[in-house]
Amino acid sequence: MNYELIRVYNQPYFLIREKIVDLWVRNGALNYQQALERVNHVIYVIRDIDTQQIIGVSTAKLNYLPNTQELYYFYGMFIDKNHRGERPWLLKKTYDVLNTQRKIKNIKGLAAFLENSKIPHKLFDRYGWTKFNCDEIENAIFFKNFDN
Repeated sequence: MNYELIRVYNQPYFLIREKIVDLWVRNGALNYQQALERVNHVIYVIRDIDTQQIIGVSTAKLNYLPNTQELYYFYGMFIDKNHRGERPWLLKKTYDVLNTQRKIKNIKGLAAFLENSKIPHKLFDRYGWTKFNCDEIENAIFFKNFDN
């Protein structure tokens, strides 16, 4: 299968918004209303070149690291169940575009809250991410600071 990566961060992407919403709804990841809210946080989409169907997205939503006043983009990724596999380049591309084109300069970096226990921690280690230690949180959080 052939894929293309399309940056939508800071770009007009009105024509594919409904296709992004459809990705989450058809996979049962979000209901329609939740998808409409989440679409505003999309950074990149992955499109199947042959079918022109959106098969994946990366998202980033501002939030504070737990028990801190440090503001980070929290990373999310969703890939259609029929197209899943390792895609560390999507994480890197999302980090790179937010690092170089973020509008708010006091944002510290990108963080990932791992809800899926199948995601290997070594993936984040390989790309220089730091594990955030907090006893109050069950799931792992990794973060990488932006360049100043």
